[in-house]
Amino acid sequence: MKHENLHIIQLIESCINKQRSAYYELYTLYYKTMYNSALRILKNTTDAEDVMQEAFITAFGKLHTFRSMNVEENVAAQLGMWLKRIVINNSINYIRKNNKYIFNDLENISNVIDEPANEDFQQEEVQQVLQIIQTLKPNYRVALTLHLIEGYDYEEIMGIMGLSYQNVRTIVSRAKNKVAELIEVQKQTKTQPITH
Repeated sequence: MKHENLHIIQLIESCINKQRSAYYELYTLYYKTMYNSALRILKNTTDAEDVMQEAFITAFGKLHTFRSMNVEENVAAQLGMWLKRIVINNSINYIRKNNKYIFNDLENISNVIDEPANEDFQQEEVQQVLQIIQTLKPNYRVALTLHLIEGYDYEEIMGIMGLSYQNVRTIVSRAKNKVAELIEVQKQTKTQPITH
């Protein structure tokens, strides 16, 4: 672990010193994960690629601000989380820029009774759930992706999406319920006999 951390620290320092080979190596280590994070939010391979590239450009310019440079810590994982945060923020900004009305209506959600989410869908196959999440409207898809897939808590999602805590809870709850509902519809469709 110490050896890997030392290698990542050296790569970061080389990037800060503008060594092209270090940029490429760091990019190679993290691009796939960052691309997948962008793709889950944006649902479009070209947009995800563009956002991921821009995120790396941003990250390379800000590497000097990355704080975790201690060989005793898991620098590789912390750098990955730092990069993922940049990719997610860039993805959200991309959505806002290209669909400016998606998040505006969310600010009007107030005093909504937060119904407990139906957690039954967690037992379904992951692939089915991921496919269904991709069909949700953008605010549901983004919130649920950040919460369930990326592992962000409500406070972090609040900051990323620029919403109140209650709005985030409501959106995540509604998105979970929608996924559960769509899974149930798929189950019923599969079990119904074909009639001619």
